[in-house]
Amino acid sequence: MSRQQLPPVSSLAHWTAKGSPTAALVLIDASLPRSLAAQELLEKMIFALGQSLQDVLHYELFSPSSHAPHLDDEIRKHLESEIHSLSSSPESRVAILLGEEATQLGIAPKLFRKVISTYSPAHLLQHPEHKRATWEHLQKAAQELGWTLPQPSKKGTR
Repeated sequence: MSRQQLPPVSSLAHWTAKGSPTAALVLIDASLPRSLAAQELLEKMIFALGQSLQDVLHYELFSPSSHAPHLDDEIRKHLESEIHSLSSSPESRVAILLGEEATQLGIAPKLFRKVISTYSPAHLLQHPEHKRATWEHLQKAAQELGWTLPQPSKKGTR
């Protein structure tokens, strides 16, 4: 009896989608490791844009292995098909690719008005010096969408 080989990790990778399917902002995150602290940081980043995670569409890509998912063409095309099916007007959406792994997916830019790559929350926890650059990327996405950012509250005032 021959031993059946397991498929490569890339074919086991998949994703979850959270938030609003009609959202103008699409987050694609393929970074590992995931942690509660990284999730909380992502929520704070989106809140700083005047949104919540329920207001954006967040694809979280993962693999059963401990390695970052390297998606093959078939899986990438399936993800692109899902994104395309959610909106007939790509000019209404902006994508933020969180981390190097998400950037390397090669998601088709034609699916969005603009695609912006930035650091993942997991990376920012390890390298807080990159938070300013990431904030600038998020502001660029908000500007592209015509969003008005909330004004920071002044501490000590009521």
